[in-house]
Amino acid sequence: MKMRIHMAQIIMFFYALIIFLSPFLVDRRSFPSSFVSPKSYTSEIPCKATRDCPYELYYETKCVDSLCTYW
Repeated sequence: MKMRIHMAQIIMFFYALIIFLSPFLVDRRSFPSSFVSPKSYTSEIPCKATRDCPYELYYETKCVDSLCTYW
């Protein structure tokens, strides 16, 4: 007797796979190493001016104390 895999089981498998793998797909370098305030963080990216900081969607970037800071 053949086992049939139902559509719901396939969807649940991919759902669980995405939830399991998503923490590994996050860019760890973009996480704050030390918080400046609850709504901003300083990265380890050196800068001389605000234009030296990489663009981040949903964040405002500024160069503060020669390090890129995100709000």
